[in-house]
Amino acid sequence: MRVTIAAHACLLVVARPDLGLYPQTREIVVYPETFGETVEAVAPDGRRYHTMPDIAGQHMNRGPVIISWNDARRSIADPADGYNVMFHEFAHALERMDGAYDGLPPLENPAQTREWVRTIKAEYEALRAYLDGGRATFIRPYAATNPSEFFAVATEHFFEQPRELAARHPELYQRFSGFYRLDPRKWVSRAFSSMSDADV
Repeated sequence: MRVTIAAHACLLVVARPDLGLYPQTREIVVYPETFGETVEAVAPDGRRYHTMPDIAGQHMNRGPVIISWNDARRSIADPADGYNVMFHEFAHALERMDGAYDGLPPLENPAQTREWVRTIKAEYEALRAYLDGGRATFIRPYAATNPSEFFAVATEHFFEQPRELAARHPELYQRFSGFYRLDPRKWVSRAFSSMSDADV
């Protein structure tokens, strides 16, 4: 568990030593499966009921990264499906190094920041418009929740489906490649693709 989660976390910063090894992440908590606190909700008819959200992972600001091990296993079972809870939560840890939930990771200079904001805003708004129109999208719909989730979901696609992301969203791919200083399209074999269920 430690090696699998650490390898995914390190892949995000392997070309960014300037970011450090998640200096604000105090610990990593692993649950066996999805988690969440039971909450009381009210149905449209006024009836009260209890529900527990199925959370696969969570990043607490200046606190732990929480991972569901079942979802971590699902993430490595198909390393090209665009879903990876570890990439997602550690992307949040990077993005929120300044304490803000704004989809803006630590960029290198004002010019890069301007390009990032322009591209991400356009891509985010386009995704929401497509979903509002009932159209299918390559980027998972959860990315339309807010700019912070857009960054985390796009990170999953960037590492797991780089060729597809570059073909469908070339400018977005360019921004992520610039931030992570990596080009996963050039990798001969996908990270962790040789792992079988027996390995984890």
